[in-house]
Amino acid sequence: MKLRYVRILLLSALLISAPTLVFAASSCTVNANANEEECACLIQDPNLTLEECEASIQDKKFEITDKQLNRTYREIRAKLPLQQKTEFVEAQRLWVRLYDKDCSFESSFIEGGSSIHRNIIYTTCLQEQMDTRLKYFKRICENINLNCK
Repeated sequence: MKLRYVRILLLSALLISAPTLVFAASSCTVNANANEEECACLIQDPNLTLEECEASIQDKKFEITDKQLNRTYREIRAKLPLQQKTEFVEAQRLWVRLYDKDCSFESSFIEGGSSIHRNIIYTTCLQEQMDTRLKYFKRICENINLNCK
């Protein structure tokens, strides 16, 4: 008797969720521009637009890179002699100002679009800048044998 009850519950749950799954899956196939991550986002929350999913994914990638960059920056700074540490900190401050201005400039060309779209352009620019800076930090670690993680 219990097994039959469990089967009925499972079947009911499947029937209730099936229209949602079909709708979400069709959102992915209808939009040829959606990649795997965006499709997964649309399936997870069918109420989101593709643009909102793209922004959410970009924000998550940015957070991960930002943490890696900050960790590597602190690690290098801690291992440098005082003179080099001062120059390194100053260079990082200037770099932060530069990437902010570069990305603000790049996203300023979006006219009439949504704020989400401008944010995606800005965050994508930041991501590219941070990826480049992280590679630079890793090169510093290798060149002066800092043994960074």
